Amino acid sequence: MTQEQEKQQRDEKLLGYLAAHAPEDLEGYKPIVSFMTVDEVAGLYAYLKSPLAKRVAQIYRVKGKEEKKSESLAIMFAFLTSEHTARYWKSHKGLYDALQQAFTAEWGKYANEPYTQIAQNPVTNALAAIPRNAIQLMLDSPDGIATIGKGNSRIDFVFREAAENGALKTQDNMLLDALLMEFQKTKQPMTTLSLEDYMRMRGREVTASNRREMRKEVLESLGRLQNIGATFNERVRREFYKRGNIRLNGGTAIIRNSVIYWNWNETFMESLQIMPPLDYARETLKLDPRTGAYRLSRFLDAHIRRNEGKPNENILTVAKLLEVDDSLPTIEEVRAKRNSPKKRIIDPFFRDLDSIDRLLYVVTDKDGHELDPDGIADYVTFTGCKIEFSLEDHPANAERIAARKKREEKASKTGKNGKA
Repeated sequence: MTQEQEKQQRDEKLLGYLAAHAPEDLEGYKPIVSFMTVDEVAGLYAYLKSPLAKRVAQIYRVKGKEEKKSESLAIMFAFLTSEHTARYWKSHKGLYDALQQAFTAEWGKYANEPYTQIAQNPVTNALAAIPRNAIQLMLDSPDGIATIGKGNSRIDFVFREAAENGALKTQDNMLLDALLMEFQKTKQPMTTLSLEDYMRMRGREVTASNRREMRKEVLESLGRLQNIGATFNERVRREFYKRGNIRLNGGTAIIRNSVIYWNWNETFMESLQIMPPLDYARETLKLDPRTGAYRLSRFLDAHIRRNEGKPNENILTVAKLLEVDDSLPTIEEVRAKRNSPKKRIIDPFFRDLDSIDRLLYVVTDKDGHELDPDGIADYVTFTGCKIEFSLEDHPANAERIAARKKREEKASKTGKNGKA
């Protein structure tokens, strides 16, 4: 069989698959398929037949699309993001934009929902909430280690090459969240995200100059993220054991043809695959990374996820939130320079909270009396306050709460019976 005959046979096989799953789009795909090499056609066909493509279609069905439309959307997604079609898009930018617009029009309702879901585990949540002092501890440590938490919940982050790459930045956490968001859709080792889509997620206008700036930012973030490892404890039959060190990245962290490629460490990925996802506000990635708003916004969602159905689900202390808002100076730094705690800490803290659009909150003192944030000037009073809050449009998870309570009751009975 000649290469031309092999190419024709593979083309027919791929087009036959497309005709069966997305007949209304077949004519639009024919020029792309005819442009592709034998290997590209074979690779794309294998991708579309893989569990990954089926998982993408399943996600769309969950979001209310009928089966045929879900398969069509999965195919459009594959053509837009697959490395096997990258060569075609490089010389057919106009057609890429047209397909992107068609995909966005079909999926726009989901894309505009205020909340999405991202994969999560204790390491990703701790990394996002890394307090201000952990960064300095990491830089002071000869091993580049920052400790989060205490006791059995302690996680030691190992920042390799910290001196060369610098400390973790808010933009790094934002990129990791975007990758976790994409991973939640596929649950596969390789996560891909186009630079333009990431810019839109961050609320950045897609222009040539913004693309150059974002590409540089992403490359810097990838350099820091791929060097992060974590050491934490594992619970085995009510006992905690050191688990050793594990890296987040599995080897690939690049940008190619304006697509971000991130390969997860397969062992680390296992917990991301099995742990329930986090309800994540899309607003979070659009917040100003120069302030503490991103970390506060993400922490609020994580707090609800950890405590849903409990009395403290919508209550946090100011002292706890100050640990999260790493953009603010410490009280020691403010007093050393004889600055005003109100101007340097209290007012900026409420400014960061107020910049989170979906957040509604009241401030209460230690006796439960409601206070006006503008009237709080004393630092001791401020740190003794609580924030009672609600998040507009936050998903309700009654079934998950009931399931957790059932597990807790079972665990409590098991403990009383003295069984592990």
